[in-house]
Amino acid sequence: MCELKKQSSEFFNFEYEAGSIETLKRMVDVNDGITIIPELVTFQMPKNELRAVRHFKNPAPMREVSLVVHGNFVKKRLVDSLKKSILDTIPEKLRQNKKKNVIPIQL
Repeated sequence: MCELKKQSSEFFNFEYEAGSIETLKRMVDVNDGITIIPELVTFQMPKNELRAVRHFKNPAPMREVSLVVHGNFVKKRLVDSLKKSILDTIPEKLRQNKKKNVIPIQL
């Protein structure tokens, strides 16, 4: 059985790569495939495309964006301004996501 599965996967599974999320979405539309896209992309999708979106079961994968600076970094106001700008552009729904399985880096 394993050998049959291996043989069939060599001939019938295709893997595509693209430089943009829109390209991936169009390739899925044309070829009836699947892809993984960030939740943020779904906020701009029309309702007819949203019908095809499926969400992960818990625990859903997520990523964290961090601002990391040296302890002696002197431009704290610049970093604070950047942080505020980033947070202001993130939709409220995403800001409410709770951190899970975050492992702090210790130096």
